[in-house]
Amino acid sequence: MNSKLLINTALFGVVFGALNSFGIISENYEWIFWFGFLIFCAFMLKRKLKKDFLIQGIVMGFVFSVLVYVTQSLLIENYCIVHPDYVKQVRELSSTISISGYMMFSGLIISAIYAVAAGAFSLGLVKFSKRN
Repeated sequence: MNSKLLINTALFGVVFGALNSFGIISENYEWIFWFGFLIFCAFMLKRKLKKDFLIQGIVMGFVFSVLVYVTQSLLIENYCIVHPDYVKQVRELSSTISISGYMMFSGLIISAIYAVAAGAFSLGLVKFSKRN
């Protein structure tokens, strides 16, 4: 495990979560940052590692994604002000659901999916670049 890459991933996840919670990153462009991190993660792993790209990609993707949701949950009051549509969608499910609890629960599921995508993307980039 490359700890320097993992720490940078963690810091970027916290910053991304905070920027999203304060509305600096718009909901309309949020997907660009998620996809951009996939590309960044893959290139950094390719550059820094010699093996275990899939596992490292999965770990980096999971850490990044979980920390985004943890940061958003900690800043839930700001997040709710900036993202009223999200609050409305959660309230339509049930009025008794905690918004931060729902965010953490759904965030874990999304993090698992994102982690597999990050690992696969990293491995795919390495395999594709070896062919060329």
